[in-house]
Amino acid sequence: LDPPYPTFEQRSVLWNYLKEQSSVLDPEDVLKAVRPLEGKWVLSYTDTPRIRRLFQDYFIRDVTTGYTIGRGRKKDWATKELLIKNY
Repeated sequence: LDPPYPTFEQRSVLWNYLKEQSSVLDPEDVLKAVRPLEGKWVLSYTDTPRIRRLFQDYFIRDVTTGYTIGRGRKKDWATKELLIKNY
């Protein structure tokens, strides 16, 4: 699962493409959706203290990833994310 990312106001200019969105799925709603699932799942999320706290009962792995949005820019965009899984 790869839920929507935080709004532009909550992140850096990398997220400018989200500026037009009227709402973003709240991480607590994502947790409520995955908690009852019986099958295996993996979730990627931006690395924030809130996400770590919400999903602390699951297996969390730190990863660094790059983004292809804004490829025309001179800088590479790398950021920390979390892979969260229930197995």
